[in-house]
Amino acid sequence: LTKDWITMVLCWIHRVLLLVFTVDSVAWSRVANGDENDAAIHDVKSNLYELVDTQEDMHRVLASSDQALHFYVMGDVPYLPRERLLLPQQLAGMEARASFAVHVGDIKKRSTTCQQGHYTLVGDMFDELAIPTLAVPGDNDWFECEDKKGAYNLWNEFFGHNTRGLHHVTNVQHQEARPENFAFEMNDILVMGLHVVHASAANSQSAANMLDDISELAVEWIQQQMGSLENTRAVVMF
Repeated sequence: LTKDWITMVLCWIHRVLLLVFTVDSVAWSRVANGDENDAAIHDVKSNLYELVDTQEDMHRVLASSDQALHFYVMGDVPYLPRERLLLPQQLAGMEARASFAVHVGDIKKRSTTCQQGHYTLVGDMFDELAIPTLAVPGDNDWFECEDKKGAYNLWNEFFGHNTRGLHHVTNVQHQEARPENFAFEMNDILVMGLHVVHASAANSQSAANMLDDISELAVEWIQQQMGSLENTRAVVMF
């Protein structure tokens, strides 16, 4: 395996919203439209397979419906003017029984300027939610911006570290080196958010090195969280 493969897998988990071993256990809705790392990925996969390695185990851990975890997932929105009108209506229609919502990145198109106004606009939408909302940044949110550092700081100001909305996830943890990587446990289900940008987005060696560092920290975060599992029934990664 190569670093690029590891990054690709993590991006796939992030963008396609892979629900690891929880296909039937989680109710969710989509809103609007190097060698050390190789070993780390193998260890993580091994630990996951040990959690649920048969179909019978799957049904056993999912037997109690009152342990179901309900949440909303959204991404790549709002891109268009009509989506900026539609998204607040969709957010307002979220059922209160859902425990949280997650935005998996790209609150804007790549061509949209990385100005504070857009971050404020979307952040204000989330502030009105009656359920906690967490987010991980997409490449359009900062990496594709001319001023990467400035855009990253803007994203963190409006979406990073603390959950938004009228209520909060009280036990959420954030990685010290990359606070946008988060984790918390709810109903004995571990939920993780991972910040990963595919290496193909890099247009210089310095940018590629930056993405390598981000991927390595994401792997470290997975290792850290997976290493402390005890009574966890399932794992969800964004």
